[in-house]
Amino acid sequence: MKHALLSIVLALAGMGGNLYAQCGNNKSVSKSDMTFNLGKWFITNRHIAYLESGNKMTVELFYIKDYYLLGNLDSLVRGVMEDVSFYKDSLDAAGTNNLRIDYAVTRDNKFKKMRFTVHRTGESTFVKSGNKLSSLKMEQDTIRIKISSEELSEHYPDCISLIEQKKITEITHPIQITFVLNSYSDIYDLAKGNELSRIIDTFKTHSGIDKPYRRDANNVSTIFYKPYSQEKDNLIFKYMLLDDKGEKELNRTLKRDQVLVGTFGVGASLVRNNLTPIMNFGLEYQRRWIGTKKDYRSYSLYASPYYFFSKRTDGKYATHISWFLNVERGHTHKDEDDDRFREISVGAGYLLNPDGKIFERQTVKGYFAYTFKAGITVCPELIITNNFRNFIPAFTIRLFSLH
Repeated sequence: MKHALLSIVLALAGMGGNLYAQCGNNKSVSKSDMTFNLGKWFITNRHIAYLESGNKMTVELFYIKDYYLLGNLDSLVRGVMEDVSFYKDSLDAAGTNNLRIDYAVTRDNKFKKMRFTVHRTGESTFVKSGNKLSSLKMEQDTIRIKISSEELSEHYPDCISLIEQKKITEITHPIQITFVLNSYSDIYDLAKGNELSRIIDTFKTHSGIDKPYRRDANNVSTIFYKPYSQEKDNLIFKYMLLDDKGEKELNRTLKRDQVLVGTFGVGASLVRNNLTPIMNFGLEYQRRWIGTKKDYRSYSLYASPYYFFSKRTDGKYATHISWFLNVERGHTHKDEDDDRFREISVGAGYLLNPDGKIFERQTVKGYFAYTFKAGITVCPELIITNNFRNFIPAFTIRLFSLH
């Protein structure tokens, strides 16, 4: 093609480029991979369509507004496969092995590159129908199309900062479209009409592309869409970037999205030089991020009795129980770097039974709680008592809690 660069790389399993760039996570990234794949720092929106027969399409981009630059996807795919068709005999020779087609193109068509990769399965699977024995393909093929205004690989630095990230995306406006198919040839049927463009129109509508606050990269999003499903909730939109773990996993985790659990805990609190045992018990409402049990917002309502002891004139000890009713909002998350679970929350409490000894008249408290992996929670508190005239600093340690 005139004024076009067409580079073909045929790679077998175990073969790869030996030119590498080192990034901040100390992982090596080959020049070839930088050419054909968006780095994770270029992806803030991931929109997934579950197609028929187990096929799937994923669109990944930085700016939502770049959907305007995509044009007609069906026409784009047909053009890509027209270029690929020159090597159809080589691709068909892959047989039942896993095939991957990568295609990088600029919007002016001056730059084009293709890469074909065959992953040998290392085993042969057959199916017998009557007296005929046929090879059976077990793994799906992948077609990835990367579109940008300029050759994106030329802009990759060894390590990328947020400023560089924004600068590069403003120049290149990259979009990555990935098809996972039972056979790469399924793409021809998918692109026959305008079905892919209709799916893109749905993504554009539900991502809020026409809303001013959704046009930049300050808002991330994920869409799970089943265009052929008759279910009521065939499209799910989330203001967060989620990985795709498959349609079955999505349906399973959606059932765990919101749960109500009971809570119980014990600990000790230091109040006015008194070390007092405490308990917590109540209810907690959890709004979990899809795909995880350990990343959620929580809203709690619970009672916490403080047990104070005093010596009577007869030498015996009396117990005074001060009951606080508390509300709390927290966030539990998993730290990706060191695999520790942490919970951070803030709360407020109201004293139900002032006894005139430790706490007088109207009494409230505010606190901040931080929970470590071992389940120990440290909780600095400020108690305001005597009709909000007196301030009492306190410190609580919750030794363990159950959900």
